Amino acid sequence: MGGAILLGGPFSEKFGRKRTLLLCSPCFVLIYAWQALAHTSWQLLFARVLVGFVVGVESVVAPTYIGEVSPTAIRGTLGACNQLSITIGVLLAYALGMAFRTDAGSIDPNATDGTFCQWRTVSWIYLIPSALLGICMFFVPESPRWLAQHSRADDAKMVLLRLRGYESVEEDPEIMEEVKAYEILAAHNAKNAKNTWKESASWASSALGHCKMQLFIGIALQVLQQFSGINSVIFYRTTIFQAARLDNKEAMALAVMAAQVVVTLIACIIMDIAGRRVLLVAGAAGMCVAAILLGVFFLLDDLNDNDIS
Repeated sequence: MGGAILLGGPFSEKFGRKRTLLLCSPCFVLIYAWQALAHTSWQLLFARVLVGFVVGVESVVAPTYIGEVSPTAIRGTLGACNQLSITIGVLLAYALGMAFRTDAGSIDPNATDGTFCQWRTVSWIYLIPSALLGICMFFVPESPRWLAQHSRADDAKMVLLRLRGYESVEEDPEIMEEVKAYEILAAHNAKNAKNTWKESASWASSALGHCKMQLFIGIALQVLQQFSGINSVIFYRTTIFQAARLDNKEAMALAVMAAQVVVTLIACIIMDIAGRRVLLVAGAAGMCVAAILLGVFFLLDDLNDNDIS
């Protein structure tokens, strides 16, 4: 949260979406190298805090960039691909943890081959996607909206033509509309460039006054999603399966991650067909039913333990 709130927005506005994501790549590489070479718990903890900040920055900038370069017709699908990438990453990370399990270095007499993870090896592997992020970002253009916001409307137009595969704006009415909107935005920014921070804050407050409900709905959706308990279930899925007395709890936890990938992929495919609202309502209803079933399971498990005792 610290990286998202304190760094993500300011960095992406000042340096651009592309350069901010480019900066994230070497940060990830250095942090994971530090983590792989750590010899004390404090060094490891420091690395985890730093990677949390960088993830916070990336989690703000990447969706913003995707939304600003995507055509309107497939913006929902491409935006959902960000979440698909997250679920695939979590699945691969969990699979790596299972693949590199060990009991080496443990003094616990109850430790088995699957008790611990070779986290140094996994940290070195994480350098690969971290470096690929920077390499791939070299081949993509800057966000056209950011260019327009910084009085570079002509560059924004060229980026749009490159992204849409056209040679002139007359070939696609949507590009013409976007270019006009960017020109208006650039003119507005040039007009207000000399405003004081108080004048800028007053203008922003006035602009937000016309979309209070939209802002409230957007914030409420994000907050309520976290209060649904999804992250608690994901983080403690192995413990939950152990409480359910399943023999292979790790494999079941991996299956949950795989299910997340499949369902997210389906959402990506039907996002612009079914609509956002339908998917939100269906997802919320499914989460409600699942939470009730999970609560009933824990209640019955507690009652069963009390009867045995």
